[in-house]
Amino acid sequence: SLVSVNEYSLIRGFFGSGIEFDDTVENTTVVVAGYRLFIGDEDGIEFDTNMRDSTVSFTFNGEIAGVDRDGIGFRSRIDDSDLTILQNERIAGDNYGIDFEDTVDGSFIRILENRSILGDRNSGIRFDRSVEQSGINIAENGRILGEDYGIEFDGPINGTLVSIEGNRRVVGEDVSGISFRRGVDASAVSISRNREIRGGDDGVEFEGIRDSFVEINRNASITGDAVSGIGVYDDLSGSTVDVQGNGQVRGGESGIVFDASLDASNVNVMRNGAVRGDNIAGIGFLDEVADSTVAVNQNFGIRGGDYGILVDAVVEDSTFNINNNGGIR
Repeated sequence: SLVSVNEYSLIRGFFGSGIEFDDTVENTTVVVAGYRLFIGDEDGIEFDTNMRDSTVSFTFNGEIAGVDRDGIGFRSRIDDSDLTILQNERIAGDNYGIDFEDTVDGSFIRILENRSILGDRNSGIRFDRSVEQSGINIAENGRILGEDYGIEFDGPINGTLVSIEGNRRVVGEDVSGISFRRGVDASAVSISRNREIRGGDDGVEFEGIRDSFVEINRNASITGDAVSGIGVYDDLSGSTVDVQGNGQVRGGESGIVFDASLDASNVNVMRNGAVRGDNIAGIGFLDEVADSTVAVNQNFGIRGGDYGILVDAVVEDSTFNINNNGGIR
């Protein structure tokens, strides 16, 4: 099936959503393009239904606004589908800019080249349930702003490629700029080439990384106002974490903190500009380190309020390589 809605000036939902899909979307192509304004008293656009084996796109629209809820809200599962949200001027909701309330499985989600994605009271973009065997690409957007989180993954990530690249600003005013709140398993995550990532607590936060590859590379600025620029918590096992080529990584307590047990993992912090923790440490390892390799090399400067590098952990059968840094203090 094909559903195409094109080139209208205004769609307004006075008591519900601007556009609402209220029954299953299956084996269907949906194209919504070329509007000046969508506005709904609840959601700008709402999928209150499962999406299966479908291709859906929202492209080249002006403003998509949800007065009481979300700019774009997906309330049910997305399975084996392809979703593109591309080159819209402004996507804004009272709660979330874009909200995925249920599981995403076997699907591709692309959120590209939008000027603003705003969540007034919660997050710019939220994935509330698990993301399984999927591809998530959030790239080249202008502003992704939320009161709590800029981008929030509130469910586990399994077997998925997540790419957050080339965005101008990703900001969570009260909590985190980017947060993986239920951990990352058997996945690859790339956070690269963003101009500014900032959170009220952490700039980038991971609650567990297992059997995965994570790179945080070539970002201009990563800041956590109260806690850490980059924080890895809970556990880090069987994984590689690369933090390379960033301009500044700064936290209110520590610039980069591993408050997680490291087991059979590799951590590389290399060729960054300033890594700074205002009150505690530039880089901190605060839990057990076992069968792991840590390299801290060729950074311009590592500075902490108390420690340049703090290893407050039991270290067993591991290697620390700290060489050729501009200054550690």
